[in-house]
Amino acid sequence: MPKSASFDVLGTCFDFTPTIDIIRERLGDKLKAINVDPKTLFFSWFFAAQRDFTYTSIAGSYTPIAKILKLTFKRACMVVDLPADQVNDEDVAAVMDCVTKLSPRKGLKECFDGLREAGWDVYAVTNGGKQTSLKYYELASIELDADHLLSCDDIKVAKPDARVYEAAHQHLTSRGVGKEGDGERWFVAAHAWDLIAARKAGFKTAWVAHEEHDPVTEVFGKFDVYAKDFEELLAKMKALFTCNLEPHPEAGVHADLSDEEYHLHADRYMERLQEQAEELQEGREDAGVLSITLPPNGTYIVNKQPTNKQIWLSSPLSGPKRYDWVVSGESMHQKEGGGVGDWVYVRDGTRLSALLRKEIGVSVDLSDDGDATKRASVDPVE
Repeated sequence: MPKSASFDVLGTCFDFTPTIDIIRERLGDKLKAINVDPKTLFFSWFFAAQRDFTYTSIAGSYTPIAKILKLTFKRACMVVDLPADQVNDEDVAAVMDCVTKLSPRKGLKECFDGLREAGWDVYAVTNGGKQTSLKYYELASIELDADHLLSCDDIKVAKPDARVYEAAHQHLTSRGVGKEGDGERWFVAAHAWDLIAARKAGFKTAWVAHEEHDPVTEVFGKFDVYAKDFEELLAKMKALFTCNLEPHPEAGVHADLSDEEYHLHADRYMERLQEQAEELQEGREDAGVLSITLPPNGTYIVNKQPTNKQIWLSSPLSGPKRYDWVVSGESMHQKEGGGVGDWVYVRDGTRLSALLRKEIGVSVDLSDDGDATKRASVDPVE
């Protein structure tokens, strides 16, 4: 089963620089007059809002953190001795607008891509709103869909309540991603308080230093991995499972395709699959991305990735996988044209056609010469 890494979002994946900058732009002179730095005001406000978010949840009066942030900004200004009448509604609106446009931490995209390439399934678990959080990743050009993000707003409970991490476990189980307590479900955060709850819930834990700087192990105990940034985190997490990263022995021989050959095989496959999706009356293709919605499963996304010469699948049942064109046969020379080609997930030898046939009843058969693709057919879901 695939390993999973569930990332905290606010402060871990995305930093607050844009919001601090807008506070400086709009209130900098007023803050300077009272010897308060914009960064100090920001964290005074944000940490207090985080506290109120958690405490209202504990008290049974859950309120989304975005609402708490908006309604407590003027109070935070008063706490640092900036009178509320010096902060207008336009200031609050400008600050809140920047909260919806946080910038990614350095190396975040490379970390997500690298983990996925190494066979990990990547998720996010956030105190923030779902649509706002998905927008963060979209603006950063980082692949993450709604099925891979759990918001506290979904369950009306704030972290670090144990129910949040239990919900994360349940979601991973529903998607066939590991088993609770198997050592292959990880939680990544820049906040020690987040990780102690995840650890207690059975996750392996990884702490990143870019917000708290000091893990204070005397208070929070030890975590499984410590990293100064996402580059180091990626290296350490990949190293944990190096022994599992070899291609599956039954996967076949990875074909060294030219760009022309890649597009030939990928386009043929996508065309045949699209035909069957249209027969199901649930398929839609847009710019090389095919969406297949099949109740009650959900939506499948199949898309070409020319840079890696792969086809990527996001399945609501089995999660994301990246498929390479490989040639099955008894010897290496068959990749030159003597074997049978297919799109295969090399980590476990699973064929894309077999998975689609099993989950949605669509079968794309490949011809015996390993080059041409036969027309597809729709089979009963197994």
